Amino acid sequence: MHSHRVSIIVMLALVGLLIAGINTLRYREFTEQHTAIAEESVRGITVELMGFIRDRKRLVSVFTEDHHAMLERLVRNPDDEILYRQLDAQIARYFPDYSVYAVTDPLGNLVVHDYNFLVGEMCLEDIRTFTEAGTQRPRVHPSMNVHHFDLLGEFRVDDEDLILLISFNANMLGRMLNNMQTPDHQLLLVLDDANLLVEASAAGSRRDFFREDYHLRDDEVARLLHAQTIPGTRWRAMDLHAPHLFSNMRNQLIVEGLAVFLVFAILTGIMLVFLSREEQRRRKAEGMKDEFLSVVSHELRTPITSMMGSLGLMANEVAGELPARAKQLARMALSNCERLLLLVNDILDIQRIEAGKLDIEREVVELNQVVRDAIEHNESYAEKFGSRFILHDQGPGMTIYADPHRLSQVLDNLLSNAVKYGRENDEVIVRIAPATDWVRVSVEDHGAGIPHDFRGVIFQKFSQSDASHRRRRDGTGLGLFIARSLVEQHGGRIGFDSAPGEGSTFWFELPVRRG
Repeated sequence: MHSHRVSIIVMLALVGLLIAGINTLRYREFTEQHTAIAEESVRGITVELMGFIRDRKRLVSVFTEDHHAMLERLVRNPDDEILYRQLDAQIARYFPDYSVYAVTDPLGNLVVHDYNFLVGEMCLEDIRTFTEAGTQRPRVHPSMNVHHFDLLGEFRVDDEDLILLISFNANMLGRMLNNMQTPDHQLLLVLDDANLLVEASAAGSRRDFFREDYHLRDDEVARLLHAQTIPGTRWRAMDLHAPHLFSNMRNQLIVEGLAVFLVFAILTGIMLVFLSREEQRRRKAEGMKDEFLSVVSHELRTPITSMMGSLGLMANEVAGELPARAKQLARMALSNCERLLLLVNDILDIQRIEAGKLDIEREVVELNQVVRDAIEHNESYAEKFGSRFILHDQGPGMTIYADPHRLSQVLDNLLSNAVKYGRENDEVIVRIAPATDWVRVSVEDHGAGIPHDFRGVIFQKFSQSDASHRRRRDGTGLGLFIARSLVEQHGGRIGFDSAPGEGSTFWFELPVRRG
């Protein structure tokens, strides 16, 4: 159950990291998307305003040139109302959205003016710049009546330079911004200097006369996504995201992520409850199984041992001479009892191994003596198949720190398997090969080898290859599992090498004793 909890905790952590990673990517995509929108909006309004101002400048220049004669007559006759109405009509035809107009000298003094026209400081600055440098960069002029921006044309009358000044309602700038502005964004025209004075927004130009304090605040500057100077003007176009746009998105992603994680955690918790219950049932069933096996195994050992003793006496005719058929049956029964006792002992060993209660009583032993004793113990079994053992001892007198009884158990299994799965009349080669830190004991037969599909499970419980086409091989399928467990508990390792048709070599390695 502890492993389940650890797995679930790790899984929850991974899911949390996955959700956090996905939301981070979503937030990054969101910011990149709105940054791209801002860049496109600013680029669009810049191009549109550049074209608009350029065309208006050209049109004012063309108008001035085309109507030079009318302007000249009006300069010479400033009180002629008919000329005024004619000029008004022509300007309105060229510039339907104009506000007022006037004619001034290069110093800004009025020569001809529209009704109630006043030349303010900003107008004078535009006129002087145009006169001295020949350039005009419009900006919004605040006015008690209409906020406007001026465009200028130049002409001469009686060798005197005069300037036609036409003012346009600045609210048209707001309409242009409104057309280019996208949801969750605010487009602004700001005076292109360090003061960041707002000239116009989508709502129109500066709405009040006294707006010199209408500068971008720190919180507005923090919302700036993109800005670009508009050539030919004194404006800089800026795109600001809506207040709390990104913080709201962050909060939304956090809430969504927590909701998904919470749902997953609840489902995981429910799964953990079910797993806990199943684990309890499994443990209970495992305990009942172990108890049953323990009781059955211990209860079987006594009668089996008693039967083996009686059958041994009968087979050896200690209790009296038996007919040949009865003697054969007694030996067969004795052999089956030995197999049954081996199975009972193997089951008890597996039970101890899985419970961690298998005792390993180590001592200093001579490895070659343990191997010789095991060979001697299995010689009679080898004779049944016409096989024999040949020992190659390359480390005579070598000592290791091991449990001789358990080591003999490993060797008995490998030797008996070599006899069973080797060829008829085989020579089973047993080698003791020492190395620097390890000593290897190997058992080589010359049988058919191990099938490829069986090699991955050969050390598992109850693993036996299909031998229906070969001679009978008795066994429980538990020996190699027990052998591997015993070798590993000695700090060693076990394995095999096999080639089809050439036999198999099973080996195990144990640490060399030092000192």
